[in-house]
Amino acid sequence: MCEHKYRVLDSETTSFYSDTKHFGMDISATFYCEKCIDIQHREKQIDTGVIEVKDSE
Repeated sequence: MCEHKYRVLDSETTSFYSDTKHFGMDISATFYCEKCIDIQHREKQIDTGVIEVKDSE
């Protein structure tokens, strides 16, 4: 049985902002174990909700 020691093989982050002032991020990463070459892929979507923008006058 391998005691996995994972390293990042590839990763990608995408941020998006909509006309309704809604902000979020999509994050995906691929990891590999340097001992047994096991490959794992993870994805996560982070939704920060609505961002209020105040005018500075």
